[in-house]
Amino acid sequence: DQSSFHRFTPENSTLYFFHSLDNGRSWSQYGAPVPQKGYASNTIPLGRWLPLKDGVLRTLRFEDKEKRFNYSESKDKGLTWSEWQPTKLLGNWARDIFRKGTWNKGSVAQRLADGTLIAVISHGYDDLYSGGQFASIPNYGMGTWGTEIAQTYSSMSTDDGLTWSEPVPMDNAAENYGDEPDAPCFGFSETRMAELPDGKIVALARPYRSPFMWQTQSEDGGKSWQIATYAPFNGSGGASLLATHSGYLVSITRGSGLELHYSVDGGVNWDQGTSIDFPSVYNGSAIEIEPDVILVAYPIAMDEIRPALMRMLRIKMTPDGPVPLGND
Repeated sequence: DQSSFHRFTPENSTLYFFHSLDNGRSWSQYGAPVPQKGYASNTIPLGRWLPLKDGVLRTLRFEDKEKRFNYSESKDKGLTWSEWQPTKLLGNWARDIFRKGTWNKGSVAQRLADGTLIAVISHGYDDLYSGGQFASIPNYGMGTWGTEIAQTYSSMSTDDGLTWSEPVPMDNAAENYGDEPDAPCFGFSETRMAELPDGKIVALARPYRSPFMWQTQSEDGGKSWQIATYAPFNGSGGASLLATHSGYLVSITRGSGLELHYSVDGGVNWDQGTSIDFPSVYNGSAIEIEPDVILVAYPIAMDEIRPALMRMLRIKMTPDGPVPLGND
């Protein structure tokens, strides 16, 4: 399918840069358009631009072959980036995830209130998938139904990504063939996390071929994680997750359309969901721009036949539910 957005061409992958100086009410372009091919941000699994002092941005990606994180920096709001530089891994990563016959993929890096970064790493086996089917693995939990099997790990950095702590599993599920798992949860994918005002970190993961998402949490700043359980809703494709000033936990997911789920008690209970828009094709992203006001941005198409137009919506989170706002 030559029209797919997964096939980048000069016509369908040019990057335009926009910024807002009024919390998302209006937007203006800055800099010149650049081709996405070869642009640093296009190949960064950890995604986020991390602001440092003096207006410098840093971004990270995880290199499985090099067995490390690399970082790149920009001094012009993302228009140009430095060459990739290596970081240092602390502890015994070879024992935890760098083992023969396995793969590792980086996901999102999240900054906590105290400045600590937490990165998510998906860890799996090379030889589980063969001929379109998985072999049956005793005691392997839900992962045996999936199209891909991965265990999510987290690692922390207290120096803006220059050094990273030894990874810890985010649900303590066993990873060895035939071992009795500590939890029934496996097949994590595209894990997102958010830190609540009380310091608790909640994470949601999209599991393959499961009717619901996995949810886990950390009470000690990401040093350890509880056994994962089902969240009472589904979410595909890297759902956004954020915690607002007053402690509303908000997840933006893709189902029949773009949907919002929120919790007022730290993820113990969730509402039944609110439809944001129908013609969206991906989750987009969400940030808090004012206390308890989030900005949701998402494309309504992602190929060269239908222009990839962006839509944005400001939403106020209240005890009675989400309230859409105008630009006033």
